[in-house]
Amino acid sequence: MKTNRLRLKTKLINGPYWIDAARMEPQRTTYKVLIDLETKPISYKSFESICGDTYKIADRYPTPGKLANDIHLDAGHFQISQMLGDNSEHFRFTSLTNYYQQTSVAEQAQQVWNQSRILQLFKTGEIVRGRFGYQEVETGYITLLGACGQADRVWREEENRSEFMEW
Repeated sequence: MKTNRLRLKTKLINGPYWIDAARMEPQRTTYKVLIDLETKPISYKSFESICGDTYKIADRYPTPGKLANDIHLDAGHFQISQMLGDNSEHFRFTSLTNYYQQTSVAEQAQQVWNQSRILQLFKTGEIVRGRFGYQEVETGYITLLGACGQADRVWREEENRSEFMEW
């Protein structure tokens, strides 16, 4: 993957359409608190195959409002989306408030995480994994501050900001 990216970058730099990543920098960067969660279904139906294997079908996941209530986050302070569409297990919470300083948004993200019930629900198995940090509004780049999850269900590692901006 990295070799393909390097080859593409070299080709683009030598071509007529290269735009320096520094020119894409916003005048002023603003940030939002970000929390990503993966939940277990709240209900499902079981199906047994001819071979005797049991499968879960018709999974139902909590609504964004119910999940916000369960983890003690005020849904009125966040934009809540299901990243894979309605009735999916992946949720993204982003603050409606924009912050102008990285230190402020990092403190707020830590405070929201600490005051939520995410870790308690992770311990009980209702939440499969979670992560928190902040996101640049203008570029979409995510800075992670912490995460919880099983060793076999880790989050994809984020690239550094300069690689993100070049890509």
